[in-house]
Amino acid sequence: MDTLFTESLDVDPNDADLRQRLGVIPARRGVLLLADDSGCPVQLLTAADLRRMATARLTASDDAAGPHKVNLRGIVRRVAWIPCEGSFRCDLRHLQAARRLWSKRYRQHVALPKCHFVRIDLASRHAHFSVQPRAVTDRPEEHVFGLFPNRKAAERFVEILVSAFGLCRRPDLLAAPDRAPGCPYLQMAVCPAPCVGRIGEEAYRRRILQAVEAASGGHRRIREELLGRMHECARFQRFEQAQQLKEATEALAGLHAATYAWTADLRPLRILHIEPSGRIRTPGQRRTTQTFAAFLIRGNHILEGPDVLRERLMAMDDYLADLEAEPRPSVPSEIEENLALVSYHLFRSKPKDIWLNVTDGLPSADDLAALLEAHFGPDSAHGS
Repeated sequence: MDTLFTESLDVDPNDADLRQRLGVIPARRGVLLLADDSGCPVQLLTAADLRRMATARLTASDDAAGPHKVNLRGIVRRVAWIPCEGSFRCDLRHLQAARRLWSKRYRQHVALPKCHFVRIDLASRHAHFSVQPRAVTDRPEEHVFGLFPNRKAAERFVEILVSAFGLCRRPDLLAAPDRAPGCPYLQMAVCPAPCVGRIGEEAYRRRILQAVEAASGGHRRIREELLGRMHECARFQRFEQAQQLKEATEALAGLHAATYAWTADLRPLRILHIEPSGRIRTPGQRRTTQTFAAFLIRGNHILEGPDVLRERLMAMDDYLADLEAEPRPSVPSEIEENLALVSYHLFRSKPKDIWLNVTDGLPSADDLAALLEAHFGPDSAHGS
């Protein structure tokens, strides 16, 4: 416990000065642990105000506890805490602490949203997109796409790709062509019908690869190409082809929605998050200075940088290079949990602080400075 939490305090429920003793706990956001006399955790909480939360839990009267609640004053003998300025760091610390305290049953103590991912295995003869709960893959030919706010968005993502590139809507029939005549899409002639050989394997494979490229972030370029071909077909009065291309471009436009702003192949995906951390007092100055912490989210890791002054963030390339240079073992069981935590913050109605998709590169120093000023104010480098 002492290595996991920043500070701790022994408490006695019969201490008349208990409320005063709890005054040493900072009145800041953070993670709070209440433990019994043997050090076993009783409750692990995130709190907007650590001191207020601890005081409320440990000084409430028996009547205030209610008939269906345990009065913690009779159980808790030790309080420990981790101050965290930013909300993402606070939730991350809560998850990390739960993993350490309850290694086999920590998910009972952490509320995380369900994550859904879209997968396709190009090594399969009958490759197709499907919605799955797992992000982990060790197959180089298998692509996993995320992040999505919910399952419906993931299913819609697959539907857009199927519609835009004319893919099979019943991939289960690809390996069972004897059942294909009963497929309604085949009967309505709205499918390329690879199951019965109406389109060759190589031609259908090219459609699959183009859909994977679009899903990986190339949908804008592909849509522009399709628009060019559409106009050319219309110019030469190939109206049926032009109509098909128009429908494909209209389908691909769905990937421009804000819902898919964070969706990419998880292998190269890189998301940058910046939030304020503590304030420090510079020698010789009366005012404190705001520091910041940056987090780089990759498909299999959350890399957390040290607290630094705003000037250090201007050299973001070096800052992140130092983070990625440190070897970190990947724990498959934790990958979906990390991405679920990130999704919770990304898909809130108003995400706090700075979140950037940097898969294709970092913003310039000037753009980053403008973002810091817009989110944290022009005086965030000085404070008060």
